[in-house]
Formats: sequence, C-alpha cells, structure tokens
Amino acid sequence: MNSDRSHIGANKLLLYTILFMIAASAFGISSVTNDFVISLLISQFIVLFPAILFLLMPGPVLSDRIGLGKVGVVPFVAAVFAGFGMIPLLSFVNSISMVFVKNMTDARIIEAAEKYPMPVLLLVAAIIPAVVEEVIFRGIYFTAYSKKGVIKAAILSAILFALMHGNLNQCAYAVVAGFLFAMINYAGGSLIYSVIMHMIINSFTVISLYAEEMGWSIISRLAEENNMKGSANIILVGKMFKELGFCTEESLYKAVDKCVPPKKAALIEVNKNALKLGYSVE
Repeated sequence: MNSDRSHIGANKLLLYTILFMIAASAFGISSVTNDFVISLLISQFIVLFPAILFLLMPGPVLSDRIGLGKVGVVPFVAAVFAGFGMIPLLSFVNSISMVFVKNMTDARIIEAAEKYPMPVLLLVAAIIPAVVEEVIFRGIYFTAYSKKGVIKAAILSAILFALMHGNLNQCAYAVVAGFLFAMINYAGGSLIYSVIMHMIINSFTVISLYAEEMGWSIISRLAEENNMKGSANIILVGKMFKELGFCTEESLYKAVDKCVPPKKAALIEVNKNALKLGYSVE
C-alpha cells in the first residue's frame, strides 16, 4: 500500500469493521451479557479484530502506519496537563448533551464499580479502551486520512470515534475529544500523547467512583465539584435552549438530576445557581 493511497486501505478497514460489527450483532455476540466489564471487552474486541488483520497486511512499518513517533519530554508533560484540562471541557459537553439525550453509561459503570475492584475497572474501562481506540482511530484512521489534509482527517477520525460509541450522549463528547486528540498527536508527532490523555480522562472517571470509599478526599472533592459544575452548566445553557424551544423544562430537570451529587452541601450550591436563573431543582 503506497503512502499516498493509505486512505483507501483505511476505507477498506472501515468497511470490514462495519461488516464485522453487523455479523457480531446478528449472531448475538455484542449483546451476549449485560455485565458492563464483559460487554466492554467484547465491544473492544469487535473493533480491534479487523484492525489487527489490517495491520498484519503487507505495508509500511507499523510505527509509520499508526503514527508512533518519538516521544519528547516536554510534549509528554504537556499531554498530561492537557488530559486533566480536558476533563471539565468534556464534562461540560456531556452535561449539555444530557439535556437532549439519555446518559447510557453512568448507571452501568456505577453498578460495575460496586461489583468489581478498582484495578479491574481501571484496566477494562480506562487502559484497554485508551490503547485500542487510539491505535485504531488516531493511529490508523487519522494517520491514513491526514495524507489528504490534517483538519479533515482529525474531523473524520473524530466522527468515526464518536459513532463507535453507539449512543448520542457519548457521541457528543467523543467527537470533541477525538478531534483534540488528533490535533495534539499531530502537533507532538506521536500516538503516545493521545493514549496518555485518553487514559487520564477515563481513569479519572473510574477512580472518582472509588475515591470516597478509599479515603482519597482530593479526588472525591474534584469529582464532586465537577458534578456541581455540570449541573450549573445544564441550567445555564439549558435555559437558553428552553427559551429557543430546543428542549422542555422537564428534560432540563432530568438532566440536572443526573449530575447533582448526593451530598446536601452540593445540592445547596447547585440550587443557588439554579435560583439565580429562576429555576428550582429541589
């Protein structure tokens, strides 16, 4: 496969992946269990298997095909800070999307946290998805499509990444994250940067579920503040959407309820923000 035709190979991979996903769904493989951990592993395998076959085909060296360049100390540190910095941004996008669509994952991952120890959930929900999804979407797709234009490739790979999640709520923040991951990789010259950022974002979500139980007050407080800001964001932007007729007051309240943390102090703070805008979320 010539470098200037690598996008054709990526298109073929996309077709094979779609066919494999259809086959997995038809044979009931993708819905064999309701267990979050097992179903997540299955979904990762479904997108990874065609990618492995693709990478085993003759072509340029693996590092070139997935954009695995050298890692610099300064860009690596910058990626770490960018990963943490993206958490409130993605939380904002997530909270706004919840005004319109149902959050399909929160309840399931909370249930998994009650069933599995933290190392298991970290591995399955943070580390494995970060590696698998970055190799596929920023590694294979972005690297191949970037030959035809970096911005177009970043947008296209982000859209494919979002669609892979299979629900509108996750699509909203996945397309934002996917675009930023691609651009940071391009600026830094290595796939490793988006893998690190992806791991940080996913790990924060997982660790925050165990933080209070483990006595990690700083992380617990950060997670709580993130939830409070999410509620305030919904009220602020949701008010505008409601006035424009894009959502109902009922859907706004439901979205706020999903973000409001259980502690009374947080509820009071959220209600203060709500009352300033003429709403009540009691």
